[in-house]
Amino acid sequence: MPSKKTYYEILGVPRSATLEVIKRRYRQLARKHHPDVAEDKSAAQAAFIEIKEAYEALTDPARRVAYDALLNRNAFNSAAGISENYAGTEQRAERRSTTESAQARREAARRYIADARIAFVHKRYASAVKACREAQRLDPKNAEACIILGDVYQAQGRIEEAVTAYAAAAHLSPSDKSVRDRLGNLSQARRRDREADDRRQKLLKSGYGLIAGAVIIFLFGLLAISKNPPAPWFAESIKVIDKWSTLLVIVLLVDGALIGMLMSINGNINRMDNELIYSAGESGGLGSGTSPVILFVLSASLFNFYLAVGLYLVIGLAEENFSKSLLKVFGAVFIFVLLVSIIYWPGRDQVITFGGNLVLPAMVFGWVIGDVLKPSW
Repeated sequence: MPSKKTYYEILGVPRSATLEVIKRRYRQLARKHHPDVAEDKSAAQAAFIEIKEAYEALTDPARRVAYDALLNRNAFNSAAGISENYAGTEQRAERRSTTESAQARREAARRYIADARIAFVHKRYASAVKACREAQRLDPKNAEACIILGDVYQAQGRIEEAVTAYAAAAHLSPSDKSVRDRLGNLSQARRRDREADDRRQKLLKSGYGLIAGAVIIFLFGLLAISKNPPAPWFAESIKVIDKWSTLLVIVLLVDGALIGMLMSINGNINRMDNELIYSAGESGGLGSGTSPVILFVLSASLFNFYLAVGLYLVIGLAEENFSKSLLKVFGAVFIFVLLVSIIYWPGRDQVITFGGNLVLPAMVFGWVIGDVLKPSW
């Protein structure tokens, strides 16, 4: 039986998902349901075909626009009570008022449409919507009601609902050029809004990058030119890092967090919730349920960064899946620690050995902050 889910529901992504998100999700699902690795071959084959069909439709710009228009039209028809079976709708209306003829209902609908136009002109939008709904109840084929609803929603800034209403009007009256013009104008407005959002996001990313980069360079330079005497507390309490200074710890934590934030904001790493929660047991892994990988990794990093890397590799092999984003974070931690050890010459061995213990949690924290700052990127 064909699936009743939309292509977005099949892939498990929102309708606003970007092409990158759709491709990443497809790779995850394809890996999970590929017949070569699944135990139930027939079920996996059916799921794989469904996923591939959804992916091909949503990654083709023209097909996706047409599909979204279809979803909008169906949603509007459902919300407004419009049915393709107009005869059945009229029969139900006749049962509600057996003495009311079809002609009388259309006349009443026209009066409601006239009331709706007057209410719209006077910006009494709630009254206009109510009159349109009554007109639709009396005459489900009335395209004018959908047009006025679209005008109301557009005036209220509810662009998506306006597009849905105009699409319903275009479906009911395909020859009405004014409806096509309205849809075209709204599409251009939405495109301009998206372009404005893109420019705003680029400015924000540039601002974050300049501020964070300035702080990183400043602290790094300060560490390079300072004498950095070891902190007495470390020498007395933690012998393995007795050559560390307070400034060194600040650089490791603050710069590490800022680097993680910048990697997230600039798209070098994906969102954490998409990368670091494995569905265990799907590939013969560590049992049933979910494995919050990051908790294991961070716990291990408190003892030693290299232990955390090793633990992650073991988990990844067991799950038959690795997060490229987390591997990039590991690489960034190692490179940063190596650079710090070069300028912090007196304690370079201790920095190389234990610096990652602080930098990894700091970068993960920055990763979370970056995800919060870029909710729609």
